[in-house]
Amino acid sequence: MKKIIIYQLFIISSIFFFSCTTNKELVQEVQIPKITQPTPTPEKSLQIQPRSPLVLTFCGDLMCHNENAKTSSFSEIYKDIEPIILNDTLTFANLETPVNDELPFSGFPAFNVKNSYVDAAINAGIDVFSLANNHSNDGNLASILKTIEYFNSVQNKGIYFAGIHQKSDSKESSLSYQIIKKNGWRIIFASYTQILNRMTALDYIDYYPNTKIANDALKKQLIHLNNTYEHDIFILSVHCNEPEYVIEVPQAQKEWYTELQNCGVDIIWANHPHILQEWECFTDKQGNCDSMVMYSLGNLISGQRRPWPNTEHPEDILEYTGDSVLMQLTIVDNYKKTDKTFTIQKIKPIYITTHITKWQGDYLIKQLTPEFIDSMPEYLQKYYTKRLELIKQIKGKIIYK
Repeated sequence: MKKIIIYQLFIISSIFFFSCTTNKELVQEVQIPKITQPTPTPEKSLQIQPRSPLVLTFCGDLMCHNENAKTSSFSEIYKDIEPIILNDTLTFANLETPVNDELPFSGFPAFNVKNSYVDAAINAGIDVFSLANNHSNDGNLASILKTIEYFNSVQNKGIYFAGIHQKSDSKESSLSYQIIKKNGWRIIFASYTQILNRMTALDYIDYYPNTKIANDALKKQLIHLNNTYEHDIFILSVHCNEPEYVIEVPQAQKEWYTELQNCGVDIIWANHPHILQEWECFTDKQGNCDSMVMYSLGNLISGQRRPWPNTEHPEDILEYTGDSVLMQLTIVDNYKKTDKTFTIQKIKPIYITTHITKWQGDYLIKQLTPEFIDSMPEYLQKYYTKRLELIKQIKGKIIYK
């Protein structure tokens, strides 16, 4: 990892989002001149040295429709993004299906995958899984327990998960969480859902519907975690009860996430709409970006763009289910110890698309770059060029306090 330096707010603003005209500009690293540090005196050498940066990549929904289950090689799904997610610190994905190796693959409306499907995602570089969503109990209690069994079996590979749990009568532990330790950093990771498709096995799911009673209970749990466990960053996955296939974010949702931030959550990573929505980064009093909300990162992979891209109407709302971003955050040590111990130095949205191979019918994740577009037949070049133009219109912004 590169040595950490302190950046001013104008540098953050200049590299942050969204004025780039090509995907290549967004993906490439932005080089910042290093500040030469003076040789420390013996007294200064006793000071705490800043930790190496964290590079966190957040993905959208990892789905498995029938089309995905028929992909000839699950490992091929991720080949084009492996160089990104194998070389970051942690990659996060929302797994929207139970994992039960004793049942066959099953698509919508009651999902199930075998271990091999998730194995491929892990081998490609996904480290952290949110398991709380409206499909968590598609296989009822038996599949929840099988899913827990599977993820317990891969923890020795450095895999983390939250959102479902073994039943507990303790009110202190009703929200599952994990403490992730990386490069001297401590991250609290938790996950909950506001919506379920069936009311079964509720004691095993981090389920807090959007009601006053449930919201108050959730906030109590978040405050408890924030105050009890020493940590640097608190990340919360939210499977929101908001309309699917809608780009606009309701104001009520933004207000609710502000309440969650007030409970100590630093990064809110939301999902469920299946299409990309805006994101917001918030500054502290010194102008450092120290918290973030991603309202929806759409789909990482799904079969919702089917059976073939709508080349006649690329602007159709369902075409948005096939395009999104990998949202990559570079987090550096704020060793001045002001409001928080970290600063989000850089946000890099990496545009991706679900590409369907014409003859095999494989659904593969591709970086949506000019180079990829140029490699396509002319009619797909026009389609993907329009898709990239449309998806780039969904942007992020900095909120100054």
